[in-house]
Amino acid sequence: MDELAKEYIAALKTLPEEVKVAQMGLLELQRNREATERALALLKIETAMAVSGAKDPETGKASYSNETARDAEIQRRMGTDEKVVRIRDALDALRASGEKAKIELAFLENRYSSARHILDYLTACKGGE
Repeated sequence: MDELAKEYIAALKTLPEEVKVAQMGLLELQRNREATERALALLKIETAMAVSGAKDPETGKASYSNETARDAEIQRRMGTDEKVVRIRDALDALRASGEKAKIELAFLENRYSSARHILDYLTACKGGE
């Protein structure tokens, strides 16, 4: 067997494990992203509850009596809340890492497929000699 075929056989032996590791890493990133999204949603709910329950101290009436005012106040509070900012930054980083992990996984899968096809071709050429 020539050296080129040996190289592709070696790749076919190691690449499945590399693909598995990449898949597990991607799965972990997706789980972390989902947990972070839930944490952000919970903070939004807590903020919305605080805004909807806010009362004007002088009149005792709701401080934000219409939906537009409430939505604006929720957005304002969430935009200045350090915890929300940290969670949004973490979410952005997880999304970027997830996209990179998908690219790496696709690269490994393509390498495996290519190695398999090239080895098939080399085998066919060898059989025709």
